[in-house]
Formats: sequence, structure tokens, C-alpha cells
Amino acid sequence: MDGKCPGCSAEVNSEISLTCDGCNRPMHYTCLAVPADMATAADRARRMSSHIKILCADCDEYFKTFSAHSASVVDAILERCFEKFRGEFQGVFDEIKSVRAEVNNLKDSNIDLVKLLTSGKNLSTSPVKLSTVENNIPASYASTLTSDKKIVVKPKNAAQSVTQTRSDVLKNVNFIDEKIAITHVKQVSSGGLIISCQDESDGKKFKEIAAVNLAENYKIKEVEPLRPSVRVVGMSKDISKELIVTYLKKQNPDLFNQSFVYKLIRFWPTHSNKEVYQADIEVDIRTYNLLLKSGHVLVGLNPCTVYDAVTVPRCYRCNGFFHSSRQCKNELSCPMCAEKHKINECPISRETSDISEKVRCINCKNMRSRPENICGNHAAWEYNKCTSYKIALDKFKQDLFSNVQINNPFLH
Repeated sequence: MDGKCPGCSAEVNSEISLTCDGCNRPMHYTCLAVPADMATAADRARRMSSHIKILCADCDEYFKTFSAHSASVVDAILERCFEKFRGEFQGVFDEIKSVRAEVNNLKDSNIDLVKLLTSGKNLSTSPVKLSTVENNIPASYASTLTSDKKIVVKPKNAAQSVTQTRSDVLKNVNFIDEKIAITHVKQVSSGGLIISCQDESDGKKFKEIAAVNLAENYKIKEVEPLRPSVRVVGMSKDISKELIVTYLKKQNPDLFNQSFVYKLIRFWPTHSNKEVYQADIEVDIRTYNLLLKSGHVLVGLNPCTVYDAVTVPRCYRCNGFFHSSRQCKNELSCPMCAEKHKINECPISRETSDISEKVRCINCKNMRSRPENICGNHAAWEYNKCTSYKIALDKFKQDLFSNVQINNPFLH
């Protein structure tokens, strides 16, 4: 073994030294630039543990050990980098997962759409705006109140089944490829369907496609939306019925939408003065609000008063609201005493004395949330006295025209 120190090339005698565990060459502690006590402690530690080695800088074992250590350090650094990378991109992975879930939902929705059109039931994929249970409004009536676009598809052959109609619509209109959103499908008489599209553009697209592909065997038409109406009172009998709407638009431009087509519903003399006429006009919601707020319009040379003409239909069989007697399946009730008989059989109607305390309104009597101090001593047709009618009317307008301001404490 070479006894020379690799640091100074001198012989190592009895002075304090350290021996390289790789090449077994002795090294002066002074050449290693370490204090004698540190060199002694290092040598003692090596002798006590087989895991401790002292290597010189020129020894091959030194480089092997250093390389192995460096590799472990590099592996540790790479592991930390990977963990950081994975943490930073976890959000991206989550978003991809979310997109995948949305794609699956769309796929399921397409399957539901096919079921909706082929099913024999009247299904709805979105909640009806007007709660038919809470407000006791039949679905057939409430269905006209929603804001979606409704298209009627009715076979020219009245004997055709609704199943055949559903099948033909599904075969001739590709709702998925055309991106037509359907919210409700309702069965009507003579094999017809009312198909509710999500908005105006979807309804227009469906109607155009159906008119081309189904027109040979089907009648295709839109369901006109229900609009509010106002009553204009105070017109001259000499004014032309056909010019009333023109007068209203031209003489009241700040109240009427010039591009909207207003409809004259009725034109007739007032009860108190046959020389003074009144008219019911169907308007849009914006005009409805403006007219009621203004209260007056000019028609020709006559200043006229504007009243609210929106009404709630009342059944003449049970006297309930929002349906007609033809549709009624409820028990018969008298509009004068609220008992179970026709009005011409009512004993109160034949009395000559004061009957004000005996008259009963069936609707006020049956109110579920009955306000305090409500007066039910009136006939069902006396709307100016009927609290239940006023609540029903305000609720109807609130649900039908969402931006109409309603001031009724019973609705809050």
C-alpha cells in the first residue's frame, strides 16, 4: 500500500492521519484542513459504524458514492416537480371531468326528448310558471300562461290517433340536429298535439320545418299568447270603429307602441249614456302598464278614461274561477247562497225582505287562507265586493304578466 499522503506526497508516519476507505491511502489531517480533534473524532466514528466511510477526492469509490447520492437527489427533485405539476393541473383534470359529465347529461337529455315525443303522456321538462295546484287553476287553462312558444300540430284526418301524430312529428323533425328545445308536449282532441318550444326562435324554426314536412297531412299553427286588455270609456258615437286603434296610436304616441298590432275586442255604448261609447282593446304588457298608470287617453276630440279590463273567468255551475261550466266536474253550487242547488231553485231569491245577511259567496266561504274580517255576504257575481275574486285576479295578473305591479296584501 502506498504510504504517501495524496495531499503532500510525503510519507505518513505516526502523526494523526486518516486512511481512505476506498484506496487505503493515509492522509495527513493538516492536508485535509481539519483540526486534529475533528480528524480523531471522524476516525473514531468510522470505527464504531460500518455505515461511515472516509474517502479521498481521487478515489474511484468517492465518485461512485457521489454519483449514487446525486442520482437520489435528482430523483427527489423530479418527484417534487411532478407533485407540483400534478397539483397545478388538478384543476384542469377536474374541468375535463365536469365537461364529460355535461356531455353525458346532454346525451341523456336527447334520450329524454325522444321519450317525451313518443310517450302517450303529457310530459313537461320544465316547471310551469303558474302553480296549478296552489292557485287551483286547471292545467288546460294555465298552459296558455307560459312564455314559451306553442305550436299546434293537428291531423287533417280527425280520426287519426295521437300516437301516429307523435310518430310523424318525430320522423319529420330532427329536434337534436336542429337544436330545437322542447319544454312541454300536450295532447289535444282529434289526434293533435300542442308542442311548446323554449322561446320564439325555437318555435319559429319548428313551425317552418313542420310546415314543409308535415303540411300535406297536418294543420300547423301557432297558439296566440294571452294578452291583457284595457277599457277606454268616453268616445263619441260618431267615431269610426275601424279608426279607434289608429287614433289611440297617433294621438297618444308616448303610451302606445307604434310597431305593435293592437286588437279591438269590442265597441259599444255605455249603460248610462247611449251617446257615449266604450271599447275593450287588447294591448301588450308595456302599454297596459303605461295606460293604467296614466288613466287617460285622447281619442279624436274626446278625453277618455282608461280602466283595467283583465278578468278571471267564472264557472256558472260551481262558481269557481279559471274554468267554464263545460269543463266543470265540481259539485253544483248556488251563486247566491252557496248551497247545492241551481239559482232558480234558491229560496232566498224569492224572498221579499232584506236578504243581505243570508247571501253567501261560495268562493269567499271556501278560501283556504281566509283573510281576517272578510265579508262573504254577497253573491258570487258581485266582483266589486268579492275579496276572493280580487285575490284571484291579482294573482292571475301577477303570474301572467310578471312585470305588472300588484298591490294586494293577501299575495305577500
